Amino acid sequence: MSDTPVLQYSFLAPILIVLGGAVIGVLLEAFAAAKRRAVLQLTLTLGTLFIAFLSLLRIRNLTSAKAAMGSVMIDGPTILMQGTILLIAFFAVMIIGDVDNFTAQAS
Repeated sequence: MSDTPVLQYSFLAPILIVLGGAVIGVLLEAFAAAKRRAVLQLTLTLGTLFIAFLSLLRIRNLTSAKAAMGSVMIDGPTILMQGTILLIAFFAVMIIGDVDNFTAQAS
């Protein structure tokens, strides 16, 4: 007999949202017009990170939980690390997405 897997999707939601955004980003890269691609990618990435952070805020008051049959544990330090990674990624994408050529103006 096999046991059916028990997945706590609410606990896995921040991870799944980022992975889903990455898949949509690859599809945008493949099928979007070149002129609109940068704006679409930036909007998608920032939106994905923001939604994942909101999803993380929903589960922040947990003490400890098994999310995927014991292979993923969600507890305070995990939520802190995921939140830190999402915030750093959000600001990094904002810096990378800046298209202003300020170094050419200095010379």
